[in-house]
Amino acid sequence: MVLKALLTSEYPLTRYVGRPLTHPIAVRIGMKMSPNMITGIATTVGVGAGLAIALGNVLLGAVLTFTTFLFDCLDGEVARHTGRVTPLGEFLDATLDRIVDAVIIGAFIIFDPRVFLIPGLLLTASSFLVSYVRRVAASLNLECRVGLAGRDLRLVVLTLMAALLTLTTFYTWIVIWGLAITTAITVIHRIAYVAKRLREHDRK
Repeated sequence: MVLKALLTSEYPLTRYVGRPLTHPIAVRIGMKMSPNMITGIATTVGVGAGLAIALGNVLLGAVLTFTTFLFDCLDGEVARHTGRVTPLGEFLDATLDRIVDAVIIGAFIIFDPRVFLIPGLLLTASSFLVSYVRRVAASLNLECRVGLAGRDLRLVVLTLMAALLTLTTFYTWIVIWGLAITTAITVIHRIAYVAKRLREHDRK
């Protein structure tokens, strides 16, 4: 049951970790900050995380990556709490999230390209495709929230990877390969899910 919930809920860590932590903040700041402003802060912090990792300050990078995850939860909470869910906000959130993903993963490649180049490229491509498949499905009036490796999981694992770099590169290498493969499987899962739903629709 737990595994099924994880596979059919795109953001379990957001639901059970990020949202409980950020909802009280969203209620407190209310109309004082717009969701788009918070999205901009999340992007800035995410780019800062990437710079910190690339320059070798991996502990700071870990802290900033997790902070990015929390801000990513907060913008959605503020939007829902204040009723300011807009197409512009969704566009900015989706686009800037991809930039942050690329910057943070790219930072690991810069930190040690011999170790992280191949799994980093696979993870970057798979991360983009996870989002892309969902957006294409949405354009076909299908909701696609299946798969284990949602963005919340990726950010938390990237946080763990940065923290592990303070101890060893080897275990970080194992983790990034695990995340890259899991994210690639999520892409395949989503493609199969959308194809199945479309075939069912065509039979009606």
